[in-house]
Amino acid sequence: MQELRDSIALAKQLVDQARDPADPKRIRLIRQALMASEHLGKCLERAGRLSWIAGDINSFERLIQSNLEEIQKESPEVARRVLRRLGEWLNTNYPIEERRRHVV
Repeated sequence: MQELRDSIALAKQLVDQARDPADPKRIRLIRQALMASEHLGKCLERAGRLSWIAGDINSFERLIQSNLEEIQKESPEVARRVLRRLGEWLNTNYPIEERRRHVV
């Protein structure tokens, strides 16, 4: 996520550099401004997708939590086993080192 923020900042900086210092409304380096604007658009699109994915993940986590709460009411032992298996699956498929690299 930090790389995305850095990329957006760089694109904004390039657009600013493409402007005429004497008249900031005037663009003197058209090609640079267009390329930076296109890059900025792609970065913003990625940020939007990441936000959407994060929302889906939060919804899924709430679903799992509510299901575990219902299972807990019926059988605390079954709830513990389900939670343990979910943890094992997570650690097998997404080791902690991998998850740390993707923390937003």
